[in-house]
This record gives sequence, C-alpha cells and structure tokens, in this order.
Amino acid sequence: MIVKQEIRHYEAETGVWVGKYQNLHNLPHWHVDYEILYVEEGTISLFCNGKTYDAEKGDCIFINSRDVHAIDGSEDSVVCVLIFTEELARSVAGAHYIAPPLLKGTYDIPSCYRTIKEELSAKRPFYAQAIEVTIARLLIEIYRFEAIEERELSVGMKDIDDLLKEIDQNYAYYTFDDAVSFMNLNKTYFSALFHKCVGMTFSQYLNRVRIEKAVDLLQSGKNVKITTVAIDCGFYSLRNFNRIFKSITNYTPKQLPKNFKLEKMQFYKLSDSFDPMGQSTIPFDLEYNGEETSSLRRIS
Repeated sequence: MIVKQEIRHYEAETGVWVGKYQNLHNLPHWHVDYEILYVEEGTISLFCNGKTYDAEKGDCIFINSRDVHAIDGSEDSVVCVLIFTEELARSVAGAHYIAPPLLKGTYDIPSCYRTIKEELSAKRPFYAQAIEVTIARLLIEIYRFEAIEERELSVGMKDIDDLLKEIDQNYAYYTFDDAVSFMNLNKTYFSALFHKCVGMTFSQYLNRVRIEKAVDLLQSGKNVKITTVAIDCGFYSLRNFNRIFKSITNYTPKQLPKNFKLEKMQFYKLSDSFDPMGQSTIPFDLEYNGEETSSLRRIS
C-alpha cells in the first residue's frame, strides 16, 4: 500500500531517456524527473494527483516532478515517453510547473522523440548537448503556451512516503491525529496535501489498508473469527467492518471467495523492489538501449 518512488538511471553523458510502449499500464508512482507523453495511437486514462484525465491520439501530457501518476492505456494504444532530469527542466523554467497535465496546445513531440532516439543510438560528438537542446526547445514552447504555476513544496514526497510506511506498520490503531502529528502540519493543510499526493482522503486510504490486511488474515488458512479479524485490523464495530469490507471487496467477510485477491491496480505493497509497468505493457522501439533497458529504473 505504499506509493513508491521511481528512480531512473540515465546514460553517463545525458539526463534524457525516451521509449515507446503499446498498451501502457502502470501503477501510481512518482519521481523527481519530469515526463512528457504523446499518444500516438488509441486512448489512455491518466491518473494524476487525485484526478483523472482522458487523452486520445495526438494529445500531449506533461508530468511535473513529484506528481503522483498512473496510466491505463487501451489495447491499441501506443505512447511515446520522454523523461528528463529535474535539473534540465529547472534550467529552462525554474520553479514553474505545468497545470493541468493534459496540454491544450499541439507540439511536435514525435519529431523530438525521433531526434533524441537517433542521437542516443549514434552517439556522435556532443550528442548529449544536442539532446538537451532538443528538450529545452520543446520545454520553452510548452511553457510559453500552457498554463503555469509556481510550486515550492515545503513538504516533500519523502515525507509522505515515510507516513505511508508508518500507516502500513501501525494501521490497526493509527488515527488522523497521529498522521497530522507525524507530519507536523495543521489539519486542513495535511488533508489537502494527503489527497493531492495519494489520490484519496486519509480515511479512505486507512480503510483500504485495513481491509487489505483483513483479506490477508481471512485467506491465511487459519481458523480465525471475523470478529477477531475486525478488531485486529482496527474496526471496533462489526457492522462498520462488514460495511466497509463489502464496499471495497464487493463481498461480505463470510462471502469472500477462496483465493480472492484485492485489486492492487492503484496501490503498492511495501517491497524491496517493484516495476510499475503492468504485465500487459509492451515495450518496443527501444533497441538502441540493448540489455540496459531492464535496468533503467528502480523503485524505492
């Protein structure tokens, strides 16, 4: 249940990576890097900072640094992806951010993609500089014509990530006040920040964690009483436990099918490593990276 950070590794000479995916699916995650997406074919649904945006062929999407996001592409979708470092973006736009992520203008991202891909493949002298100039020109065009805002977060995503780990470990008795105290924020600001970063209210997230733990207990094979499961997972009213359990799983605890697994599409469990890409995602047009493709990212 932890929204994780994606850490991308670039070639030594440049802070830019490009790739293309068919049927792109990934889980909510965030990264310090910036990301530009271009829908070449089909449609995609973008989840970003608690809101959902629908994009179709020809649409462009701009993911700011530290935005929590996920993508659900149609089976026939093809998406070009350009990812670059925060330093490169800030060298052009400083503390300005694009809002909202679905761009209104039309930009020749396919041409930029082909240029960068060719430069990465050929590695001619000064190819890194040529790539950075290509990205800089694209950014200048986007920042000139799109809505922008200044955003200096006093609370980083690392703080949110630490809070989610705290909830995952102490879910049975953790409260809203505990979270507010942990983050050292006022309640109103904390509520807004949590919803923006995680995509749901604190109460919704806590209930989701607790029900996920309850499902694990009920599926453990041990002869556990439902009342015991409810109490162990932080519910002191059996009626409330049954209501929330059904709202999340579509079953009551007694009706839960054997081997039932709670849908994890929008959530992470704490783990040592994780790849945000769904199994149905098909990477292609990445041949210039060779065997390095699989090591371009890690999640922490």
